[in-house]
Amino acid sequence: MGQGLSEKEARLVTTKEYYLRVKAYIKGVNEKWEQTRYLAFTITRMAGRTCTHAPKSPEDLFKLPSDKRNREVIEITENEIEALKNIGLLK
Repeated sequence: MGQGLSEKEARLVTTKEYYLRVKAYIKGVNEKWEQTRYLAFTITRMAGRTCTHAPKSPEDLFKLPSDKRNREVIEITENEIEALKNIGLLK
């Protein structure tokens, strides 16, 4: 069965245990892709001396689903700050 479980183990494993196994498996796959990207970055940088568009970081080569997403910065007005103070969310 999947995740390296025998058929007997698959019947005995709880949902939480299975979830944790899957999560660990996905983390391992993501780490392997991050290592691959880092190696590709190193090779590209070594050969990139003549290249004008050499990447500045491994993330510049290609994105992975495991990359942290940048949060959008939201600007708020003074009126919104006052409204938040009035309802007790800001001091």
